[in-house]
Amino acid sequence: MAKPRKPKDEEQKVDNSEAVVRHQKLCLSIDMDRRRGYG
Repeated sequence: MAKPRKPKDEEQKVDNSEAVVRHQKLCLSIDMDRRRGYG
């Protein structure tokens, strides 16, 4: 039972990392827009 779970955990880690990167990019784009607006 333990062996089949390992690939799933790895896939979840990859998906989470991609989601984090996308979230960071969104935050950066929003920050840039705010800076442009206030600047």
